[in-house]
Amino acid sequence: MRSPSMHESRGSYLFRAVSSTTPMLRRLREERRLALNCARSRSLVLTFDDGPTLPATERVLDLLATEDTLATFFLLGARAEQNPLIVDEMAGYGHEIGCHSYAHRNAWRTPPAEAITDIEDGYTALSRWIAPNGIFRPPYGKITVATSQVVRRKEAPLGWWTIVSGDTENVLPNPHLVVNRVIGRGGGVVLLHDGHPVHPFGDRRIEYLLETTQLLIRAAKRHGLHLKRLSDVT
Repeated sequence: MRSPSMHESRGSYLFRAVSSTTPMLRRLREERRLALNCARSRSLVLTFDDGPTLPATERVLDLLATEDTLATFFLLGARAEQNPLIVDEMAGYGHEIGCHSYAHRNAWRTPPAEAITDIEDGYTALSRWIAPNGIFRPPYGKITVATSQVVRRKEAPLGWWTIVSGDTENVLPNPHLVVNRVIGRGGGVVLLHDGHPVHPFGDRRIEYLLETTQLLIRAAKRHGLHLKRLSDVT
């Protein structure tokens, strides 16, 4: 078998670059539009990824119930299969549930067929709670031409965000900085994680998640921001 030529290698690299760059340019446009929609309507959307996990998701749901606030949860099919009752509870509260794939495959680092299967399996596992065209958030925010086409065929909206909470960083930021960013922008869609069980701070990360969530909710109420689900601002 002959080795690939330099021309073939370069062509393969360009193909991969275009496959990731084109959808990401679309993502940037959609994020700008989302930020503008939130600012115009003075809306704050809390979104939680990678769950459900225990006890983090239960504690988030308890906090949201106490604060009379709805949010959007992007669930992993594998974890929903392990914790179906808590997803039932989530849906019963009226929270929005979206698909975050089955096993959180990074589409930029996974063969296209496997990344597509991960999406399809996620929808299958979550079919008890979401429609076939339910909102989808790509794992790690990474999307390619192949995975983008799958989502388009489903006619499923993509669920991006505009503000990162930093709750999975190795050095957790000051939650007040996140709050100030939201208030300064007149709202936004905040990325949080109720399903990140492996973290150097362990339980401290969950406490940070809960503190940040509560501070955001209370600041929104003080500053006249409307707490909404993601589909309400897209």
